[in-house]
Amino acid sequence: MATDVAAVRNWVEQNITEIRTYDDVAGKFRVSRESLRKAFVRKEKVTLTRFIGSIKLQRCQELLRTSDLLCFQIIYELKLGREDVAARWFKRQTGMTMGEYRRCYKNRDVAITTMVA
Repeated sequence: MATDVAAVRNWVEQNITEIRTYDDVAGKFRVSRESLRKAFVRKEKVTLTRFIGSIKLQRCQELLRTSDLLCFQIIYELKLGREDVAARWFKRQTGMTMGEYRRCYKNRDVAITTMVA
């Protein structure tokens, strides 16, 4: 049975807060981890693990810009694992801590909104 990579991609994007592991996705589509891995890389030219990470990073950045959730609450909501590990991952990906990112971009969003209004 061929894996519908577009459906996998869409499901991951829509259910990112429910995904903890690669196996969560494979189980949802009732395919082996290896079949899913091969099909996803062939079609998307990126591993599913990297794709999930990029979606989680985008969602994390969005929540930092648009919500008042505390950093540990965002980490918990996105199932990013241990707080210290997630904080280091975020900094490696963005070059900023979660708090620095929020201060920088939340203020920028307010300034842009003020200027437009």
